[in-house]
Amino acid sequence: RTKNGTVWALGQFEGLVSLRGNRYVAEPPAAERKSRTWHALYADEEDYLWLGNSEGLHVYSPTEKRFLG
Repeated sequence: RTKNGTVWALGQFEGLVSLRGNRYVAEPPAAERKSRTWHALYADEEDYLWLGNSEGLHVYSPTEKRFLG
């Protein structure tokens, strides 16, 4: 959960998803996804999401809706 109250999860087929109201939304849009198979998720104190998969560690900015770096 990030500071703004958004709940983040790793979906089996959707990849990274956020809970908005009563529905899950895939993040980021499909064309910008780095992977559908994530193994770890961590929200840091600045609300960046750190995601790990077999290709390495990736940082996602929910406010910018994109992967950094």
